[in-house]
This record gives sequence, structure tokens and C-alpha cells, in this order.
Amino acid sequence: MTFISYEIQQVTVHKPFYFIIRSMDMTLRQAQLNMTKNATFAPKVPLIIWLLENPKSPLHLPGAISLQKHDYVHCLLGANLKLDGEAFVIGFTMGCDTRMTGFHLWLFKMVSCHFYPRQYRFSGRKHWIIFKRGYDLAKQTPVRHLESFDFDSWLDKPLEQLRRLFFGEKALNFQ
Repeated sequence: MTFISYEIQQVTVHKPFYFIIRSMDMTLRQAQLNMTKNATFAPKVPLIIWLLENPKSPLHLPGAISLQKHDYVHCLLGANLKLDGEAFVIGFTMGCDTRMTGFHLWLFKMVSCHFYPRQYRFSGRKHWIIFKRGYDLAKQTPVRHLESFDFDSWLDKPLEQLRRLFFGEKALNFQ
């Protein structure tokens, strides 16, 4: 198995759970279409997930973003659509929100371990390590509150430019 790693300040993440976007010239729109063309999607988001992760929910946690923006973050990070990739993306989105507290993290961990439908549960230690890596990476980017970030203005620009905005000169390298 090949591990692609990147380093930003002191955090090193090894990513065996990623789909690879080889072309840094690929636009965000192309990456999103490429990611979703062979994906299998659940017909409906389960209520408990909607309550915590959707910004339209009155009970949403900090870091909640729309499904469209969630897909864009998958592309930004190169994360797959399996549970490992979801753990990294959700950790990243929550880590970008300055309102996130230890209580919110505890609540998300308890609910996602015990009350999410089985196929969505972060049940193993591995998922929490990956979640924490995404969370820690987010703390090192200058971009905050992804729900208000204008991804639409980046749709036709190369992913490399978007990654540089988030990660500076140490932008993620998938080549």
C-alpha cells in the first residue's frame, strides 16, 4: 500500500484512505464530478446525522456544512467516500470552526459511536485517529467557518490554487 503524506508545521498525516487526484490542474468542479460519478449515495440522510451535521438543523454542531460543500471538502483534501474519508472530512470541517469546544467533540463522539446508523458509525479507534488528524490539520489553516466559505468562486480554478489558499506553500501534494 502506498502512503501519501503531507506535513504542515508539526502534524504529519499518512493517508491510505484517499482517492487520488493526480492532476493539480484539475478544477474543483472536475474533481467533484470525478469523485461522484461512480459513488453510491444513500437515498436520504438519516435524521440523527442531519440534526448534528446540517447547518439548517436547529441542533447542528459547529462545523456543520451543506452536503455540496462537504463534497468540495472531500475534493480539497482528496478524501474518499468511505467511513475513513468521512472521519477526516468531518474532523476538518469541525476543526475549522472557532466555536467548537471540548463538549461539542465529546457529544459528537458519543452520538456518532452509539446512535448513528451502523454504516455511518465511527466505531473503531482508527476512525477517531483519522478524525483527530483532520481536526488538527484544520487548526493550521487560516480559513475558518467553511459553511460561509465561497466554494462556488473556486469551481473553475485548479485545485492547487484552492489548496494553497488553505495550506500555503505547503499545499497538499498528491503527485
